[in-house]
Amino acid sequence: MPDDKQPPRRSRRWFQFGLSTLMLVTLLAAVLVAWQRERLSLWVESLWPARAAEPVKDPRDPRQVVLDFLDAAHNQGCQGGLSSPQAASGVGQ
Repeated sequence: MPDDKQPPRRSRRWFQFGLSTLMLVTLLAAVLVAWQRERLSLWVESLWPARAAEPVKDPRDPRQVVLDFLDAAHNQGCQGGLSSPQAASGVGQ
């Protein structure tokens, strides 16, 4: 049995390159990005959703807002717009 068998050679991959080539491509990309910095900044900002407007503060007292809401809900419920818990359960029929 002869021992002169050599292991099979690997075929070269397509994207093999040296470290210096990688550094050169990185440098070129950095120069291009720095050159177009303002344009890229505007483009990235346009991708973010628009900011919501600040909510307007209600000058009324929070307690009064709740009381007004409950009063409006009660008045609407009396007109048949909202069902009361008693009406939904069938109490009083």
